[in-house]
Amino acid sequence: MKKRSVADSMSSLIHNQLPRKNQSDWQYGLLAALLTIVAAILIYSLAGRLIGGDYVFLHSDLYVQYVDAIRLFLRSLFGEGKVAYSFSFSMGSSTVPIYAFWCMSPWNLLFLFIPDLNIATFAVVTGKMATAAWLFQWFQSYVLKNKGIPTVAFAILYALCGYSVTYYYNIHTLDGIYILPLLMILLYRMVKTKKMAGLIGIYAYSFVVMFYTGYILGVFSAIVFILLLWKQYGRDLKNYIKPIIRYMICVLTAAAISAAVLFPTALYLFRNRAQDATMLEGVHLSILDIYQNLFIGQMQTTDGIYPMVYCGIVVLLMVPMFFYDKENDRHNKIMAAVLIAFLVLCSLWTPAYLFMHCFDAPDSSGFRFAYLISFVLLTMACVEWNRIKQIPMHRLLILSLFNAFAYYIIFLMQRNYLADELQSSSILGLEINLIFLVLILLSVKYLLRSEKKEQLGQKVFLAIVVMEVILNGYFCVTRIGYSVGESKEIYQLWSEEANQAMEQLPKESFYRVHYINPIGANDSALYGYRSIGYFSTFENVTLRNSMEALGYMTSPRTILDYGSTQLTRMLFAQEYVIRATDLRVEERRTDQRITQDNFVLGLGYMVSESLLDYTPTGDNAFEHLNQLISDMTGEDLQCYQPVRTPITMEEENMLIVQNEGYATVSMEDPTQDNAMLTFLMEATPGCNTYAYFSQPYALKDATSARTLSEGGDYGSLMTHSYLSSPHIIYVGANESGMDAVTILMGVNTVKTQTFQNAYFYQDNPELLQAAYDCLKDAQMQITAMEDDEIVANVTATQQKPLLFTSIPYEQGWHVYVDGSEVQIQPTIQQAFISVMLSPGAHEVRFVFKTPGAMGGWCLTLVGLISLGICIGIDLGGKKNGKNQGIL
Repeated sequence: MKKRSVADSMSSLIHNQLPRKNQSDWQYGLLAALLTIVAAILIYSLAGRLIGGDYVFLHSDLYVQYVDAIRLFLRSLFGEGKVAYSFSFSMGSSTVPIYAFWCMSPWNLLFLFIPDLNIATFAVVTGKMATAAWLFQWFQSYVLKNKGIPTVAFAILYALCGYSVTYYYNIHTLDGIYILPLLMILLYRMVKTKKMAGLIGIYAYSFVVMFYTGYILGVFSAIVFILLLWKQYGRDLKNYIKPIIRYMICVLTAAAISAAVLFPTALYLFRNRAQDATMLEGVHLSILDIYQNLFIGQMQTTDGIYPMVYCGIVVLLMVPMFFYDKENDRHNKIMAAVLIAFLVLCSLWTPAYLFMHCFDAPDSSGFRFAYLISFVLLTMACVEWNRIKQIPMHRLLILSLFNAFAYYIIFLMQRNYLADELQSSSILGLEINLIFLVLILLSVKYLLRSEKKEQLGQKVFLAIVVMEVILNGYFCVTRIGYSVGESKEIYQLWSEEANQAMEQLPKESFYRVHYINPIGANDSALYGYRSIGYFSTFENVTLRNSMEALGYMTSPRTILDYGSTQLTRMLFAQEYVIRATDLRVEERRTDQRITQDNFVLGLGYMVSESLLDYTPTGDNAFEHLNQLISDMTGEDLQCYQPVRTPITMEEENMLIVQNEGYATVSMEDPTQDNAMLTFLMEATPGCNTYAYFSQPYALKDATSARTLSEGGDYGSLMTHSYLSSPHIIYVGANESGMDAVTILMGVNTVKTQTFQNAYFYQDNPELLQAAYDCLKDAQMQITAMEDDEIVANVTATQQKPLLFTSIPYEQGWHVYVDGSEVQIQPTIQQAFISVMLSPGAHEVRFVFKTPGAMGGWCLTLVGLISLGICIGIDLGGKKNGKNQGIL
């Protein structure tokens, strides 16, 4: 027998694993992708985000988190940093879980080739949307056996559903949109032909690209798999055993292949899991909310209230007919009903909602599985559309009138119990809805039912769908439930000035940079940090708690830092502050870009052994700072002292009720725009003045209270309950001797607030200088440094035998003194790395080794071997059974 070449084997593998498409299918898939790109350009341009608009496409979380992380990851891949660890996150953090969540999509490689971040981000998002359209068209052709132009229309409806066009700012979640149809193709093929390699590959890809999305897709596809077995074998449970074993082999092999990323990520998450600042109380959703969001022109929000399930008005006509149609197989109806019931249950019932989110409580950007509902509904609509000629027109007309009437009733109900800003339905939505219903009905009656005009009717239907998704996308993007972002001028100015400031920074030594206005790329930074706690469970709990005791805002999902003081900047090597021009506040439109602190210590320095006994007590962050510096130096240094003069309060449109230990304030006239409470103090000229409102939260139940301080920062006292914690507010250094903190309560805030234990302190410049002088000569001198390895020289004394570093303590760090590994002493509430040294000069080497990396690579090797075995079995196997559609 003639031996096959490697090329022949690979060709056979591709032929066997990926379903074949004829030439017209490829053309329709390409057309769907191209029309999706054109529609996306029009949607975001009309919404002012792209061509000729007043807003940039790159905004919100895209601007302050995702693109920054992606660019850092790509630079690390090309040798400009380390993939395993970076000082650009959380003062220093293992970056494997961060990159595994945000950065692994191959689409992100476009950021390497497109220098303009706004255009690059749009290219990545639309690339994913276009791929979703192409693969959904393929899904229709191969699984559903649909052909022709209508497959293009439904592919566009899927690719530009409400979830897709509103979730673009969550760039990393969009990979699930295009993975899902390919996953369903390969799952279906595995059930029908027993070929496993393709399914293993797509599962492994989904786990690596974004493990959170991979989990959601895994749950959904497992349910689909069981339903497919039920359709094929019915109640004969014995026939389930072998397919289930094959399926488990696929999932376990895929997990093993991705273990090089997943295993160290899982270890990190379990070791450092932090409870959210506020627990999820409930989903607060109803069937009516889901139903009304199937209409065009809705407020497709991302704040956990309404799911983004819009996927075309044709769904409202075809889905009821899918269940009514007697020619439709009973198994098909039951399968569809089970999937819809499960997804709706996950949208209404909190335990199921948490299960679908891997038991996380996403306070913001909830319903990350909403596109699954759109996928199922569109699949049902695609199946029923094949029988559009047989559906009586009067039934379609009745359905149209019923939908319009139901929408109007929901609109009236909302007007009675929801505020205007929370209403998701509108008369405009109803009018647009009716227009497209009429257009679809006319195209069905006069074009699609005519043999001579059917081809024209299909093209007209495609044109209607394209117009519909463009208009729907425009309404979704412009009426989403979060801020539309700053103007193009502000974002461009922030980026330009911040980048110019970064170019001024030296590159030869360690330092940390604090971004007041974060930029969309960290191009020029050698080291820096964006926040104390970066994202939910991706943070060290002890670090968060220790910094919170020192007056930092450090709750789980904090992205920006607030609460630094002269002392904390000195102790934690925060040498530079970058403050791009803030055009939002007239009096703060200055050209100041970068500030260098006068007192800054390096990454590590020798301190008193007393630091090991540091344990903060009480709720006064300033006293914790005094205790910390005293323990470090071995001297009593009260660097922060309370403002001695009485604090007076001035109120405007506000009532104050004094109670023991706290004060309750409320708006006197809620109809006015806002109310203000101002704390006035007579401060010592030349001293920095600070305020701190201790736990519980500075403003109980506040939603948008702000602080305005004379000479200090304009900022948020609390943003959202899950983003905030009490933090030190910098009031300023007013030379006139009078400072103030003003609490502004806007019309959208809760009308009653409670203050508890407010502290007002000033620093003492002479004692700060004394603290700096005591520690500066005992700094370690770095001789070589990378993100994951630091070599330094330091001299210990009997008075200062403890080497303190502001490297956050984390599993994976190893310290070697004069060549021998020594035990790490976690300090400051177990948050930072310290080492006890004997008196004299030493060479100290810090090395980070990602926990679980070796085990992960070993599992990946095992998984690849298993995949090779599956490929061999697939290549040697024969087709089993006739390939028929699911529905």
